[in-house]
Amino acid sequence: MTEENPNYDSYINCTFQLSTNDGTDEFEPLKSKIRIRGSGTGWNEFSPKKDFRIKLSDDKSLLGMRRDDDWLLIGMYSDYPQMRIKMAFDVFRSLQPTNPTAILPRSQYVLLYLNGDFQGLYLLAEKNDRELFYLDEAQNNLNSSLIFQTKFNTDLKQYDKEVWEQDWPNDYEGIYIMEQILIK
Repeated sequence: MTEENPNYDSYINCTFQLSTNDGTDEFEPLKSKIRIRGSGTGWNEFSPKKDFRIKLSDDKSLLGMRRDDDWLLIGMYSDYPQMRIKMAFDVFRSLQPTNPTAILPRSQYVLLYLNGDFQGLYLLAEKNDRELFYLDEAQNNLNSSLIFQTKFNTDLKQYDKEVWEQDWPNDYEGIYIMEQILIK
């Protein structure tokens, strides 16, 4: 439940509630925050079914996945059978016993209602973050682990600071070393 519509620019307050058919994983509604995932440029801008990012007020294990407060809701709009993204996540993760670098988020299908309006079938997924990749604490030097991403599609051949963003360490840690690494 939100008082206003989610947007790309900032999180808005919402109430998050999860219900299951068998009553497992249910909890009291949580004060949370939601925003549309992405930067507002690229495919999600034009998709009628937006991806969302949810920040819960408390760490929760949702549908058997890890305890966290940061979750993704993937709309799968361009995934017409709505199974390719989930299957790719699961198949790649199944390689982990023989390849420890085969790390992708766990995910579960959910039906999403936003302010009582049915939004469709979504994929609730863990976020790509330091916990998922078992990274050490942030260091303010080139020995630090780093997660960075592109804001929109790019050819990945050169560094453009308007295209790339450092996802971890992030604003909370106050460490920005991406440019030192990508320029080299």
